Amino acid sequence: MDRPAAPILNAPGILKWLAASFILIHAVRVLLPRSIDGLIVRAFAFDASVYTKVHESSLETFATFAGPVTHILLHGDVVHLALNTSLLLVFGSSLARRASAAWFVGFFLLSGMAGALGWFILHPFSPGLMVGASGAISGVIGGYVRLSRQKRPARGGPMRPWDRQLGSTVALAWLAMNLFFGIFGGEIFGIHARIAWEAHLGGFVFGFLAVNMFDGRGVAPHLPGSVHQMFPDGK
Repeated sequence: MDRPAAPILNAPGILKWLAASFILIHAVRVLLPRSIDGLIVRAFAFDASVYTKVHESSLETFATFAGPVTHILLHGDVVHLALNTSLLLVFGSSLARRASAAWFVGFFLLSGMAGALGWFILHPFSPGLMVGASGAISGVIGGYVRLSRQKRPARGGPMRPWDRQLGSTVALAWLAMNLFFGIFGGEIFGIHARIAWEAHLGGFVFGFLAVNMFDGRGVAPHLPGSVHQMFPDGK
């Protein structure tokens, strides 16, 4: 019997599209002059201070409306990009198979917005620009943990056995990682940019609490290859 492909290689199409968009956007930014890239970051990053201060720049006005979503598409460097893309493909696969692409993208974007809200609540006057899909991916991880541990049946069907076994481990690892970065920062690993653990927390909480509103949406439960048909007895 052939061994199943690794999660990253066997990821649903919507995850591959998201990952490809992250990579393409970052590649274009690398090729642009630094001054142009700076303008892009100012326009599309999340800046909490635009909501608490008076601004006159048109870029900052645009960021007021776009930043809570568009910051998800930008990454600080290649390490940031690689880490987020890998986590999305690994943990997003289980959730993306349980809903339509549109419902999953909605869940992903709202998780990212919740991450931005978490940053804003704790740093409402910070002029720092926040970028990255970490908050959105934390929402995916929160949803993954919730579905893997809950006792009542989920709309999208039972989680796969290995997902249920990994749920608690993933939760503890995620909490430990964010606690570490919150206390010590990322300098020990050569990461000089500030790690926005507040956004991670906001995304995780939203994903954990809201995943059942998205789980199973837009997917016929008994279509061939659905979670229900692959694991009809929950094993």
